[in-house]
This record gives sequence, structure tokens and C-alpha cells, in this order.
Amino acid sequence: MEIDNASNTAISETKRSTLRSLLKYAVLAPSGHNTQPWLFRPTEKDDLYLIADRTRALPVVDPHDRELIISCGAALDHLDATQSQTAVEQGLSYDERINKYIAEA
Repeated sequence: MEIDNASNTAISETKRSTLRSLLKYAVLAPSGHNTQPWLFRPTEKDDLYLIADRTRALPVVDPHDRELIISCGAALDHLDATQSQTAVEQGLSYDERINKYIAEA
């Protein structure tokens, strides 16, 4: 079986473009004190990691990061809702072995 690298690159670029489009809506999610404590990072497979940006934590008003995690969940929900309105068939998963990631999409 031969793999056409040009086609593979085109598919990958299309997926990247779609993910960028989805992220435009995901980052509009509400967050505690408007901190937007999330980072979306691409993986080697052109998937996304949702990472809690602990540099945006508010230890005085949210000492246990409860609102930070809820805010990340809101961003993930926005990503999922936007994705369901497009032709993208992307699943969401949680990998508890990787403590710093909230989810992989």
C-alpha cells in the first residue's frame, strides 16, 4: 500500500484548519473572573489537549481550583457543542494518567 504524502498533508491541513475554526468558539466560553484558564495544544496526531493554565489560577478566591476546572469544562463544552454543529467526527477523552491535561479532543 502506497501513501500519498501530498494527500496526507492536505488532509492534515484541512483538519488543522477545522480545529482552528472550532477553537474560535471554544475560547468564547465563560470563565470565573474572566480568567480564561485554558490552553489548547495540538498533539502529533493533530488532535488537541485541553490544559488547565494554572498561571491564571486565583488562589485567594479559588484556593482549590474549583472554578478553574469548571471554566475549563465550559471551554470543553463549547468545543463539543461547536463540533456537533459541524461535520467533524471528533471524540473527547480523559486520560487520568496525564495529570496536567484536562482532556484530549
